[in-house]
Amino acid sequence: MLVMLDGVFADSASEATCVDAGTDEGKRYATVVVVFPSANSIPERTVALTPAGNTTTRKRTKSDRNALYVRALGSTVLATVKEAFAAAPSLDEVRIVVLRKVPDALSPSGYLTVIYTAEFGRERTQSLPWAQIDPAETLLVADDARLRRKGAAGDVIPVEVDDPALSGLVAMFADAIRTAT
Repeated sequence: MLVMLDGVFADSASEATCVDAGTDEGKRYATVVVVFPSANSIPERTVALTPAGNTTTRKRTKSDRNALYVRALGSTVLATVKEAFAAAPSLDEVRIVVLRKVPDALSPSGYLTVIYTAEFGRERTQSLPWAQIDPAETLLVADDARLRRKGAAGDVIPVEVDDPALSGLVAMFADAIRTAT
């Protein structure tokens, strides 16, 4: 299943890979890691209209940029989950770990941070009203969802990594990315 899901994710816009699959308490699961860029990937400027109706650009507020970042994160996670369920009909659950690149980190251990984790069950995911969902809200209602935001602007900050397996996963990905670049 790992190879099959990796093949499906290979043509995706996001960097995603299946790192584990198995059965836990009678449920068939796959663990997928998504590597997501920093909030700096959101453009500072956006298209706007002048009072006369002409197009122009305006600077986004930090809150606007962070809100757009979380919506982009939600869209990426949800697309990855839907892709996994479509490619592997026997899956009952997709476990997601989102890592964010921090290229200006002061130490190699800080190059990647965990910014989101959750579990998406097939039944619940298939029952979502896809034409009406808010990707940011849907991130938060997933089982065991962990996403931290800070301050009035809502900066996305790393989640606490208290699981040794998760810490090992982050270290493995950081090493792989550093050696690939």
